[in-house]
Amino acid sequence: MNRILIGLFGCLLSGCAAAPVAPVGTAFDGSYAGESVLIRGGGYLCGVPDSPLTLSVSGGQFDYPFAVNLVRTTPVPVKLAADGSFVTNMLYGTQNFLFISRYENQWVTVRGRIAGQTLDATVTDDRCTRRVTAQRV
Repeated sequence: MNRILIGLFGCLLSGCAAAPVAPVGTAFDGSYAGESVLIRGGGYLCGVPDSPLTLSVSGGQFDYPFAVNLVRTTPVPVKLAADGSFVTNMLYGTQNFLFISRYENQWVTVRGRIAGQTLDATVTDDRCTRRVTAQRV
């Protein structure tokens, strides 16, 4: 267990997480409405298959509401690059109920781009993958 924690700490220090991207100002600011569709995984660990989603971009960044489980959602902070692209990794804690209940750390990745009036993203963790498509309103 200690080796895992030491490895994770070393990974964080050495830059395994995505490097921060400077905010791009207000070029992509606005409200984007669409849906989040489950494309890999299922059951209670991944939540509902399809759900409406509204994201608010302000100052070149937004928070993606990541569903850790059915009762817990945590914001994943996302910063846009000058071309509208983004990639963010975040470490979160969760319960694994496979054979016995145990707490473990997992990574979630939010990757995508805003082009024109459309925000497209893929949200991936070890259990599920979601496709997010939203239009500026």
